[in-house]
Amino acid sequence: MLGISVDSFAAANHFCEHMELKFPLLGDWPRYDAGKTYGVFSAERSFHGRVTFVIDAAGVVRAKIEERDPLKHAPLALEAVRELARG
Repeated sequence: MLGISVDSFAAANHFCEHMELKFPLLGDWPRYDAGKTYGVFSAERSFHGRVTFVIDAAGVVRAKIEERDPLKHAPLALEAVRELARG
């Protein structure tokens, strides 16, 4: 498992350490290639939307969570990961 943030590698690493994440968090700055590829980068705002993709080992997107409320977003994303793990 890994995550991608709109931030620089250094900022993403700091967030990862601060939140004690158990997976790597990559930075998508300055080119925003991942955000552009997955259609979540806004050129007008130079920012990604809050979107989580759950992708299986074969590279197939199994879930897309677009909930903007972080208190709802994280549990929905976690449930999607758990569902994928259950098979």
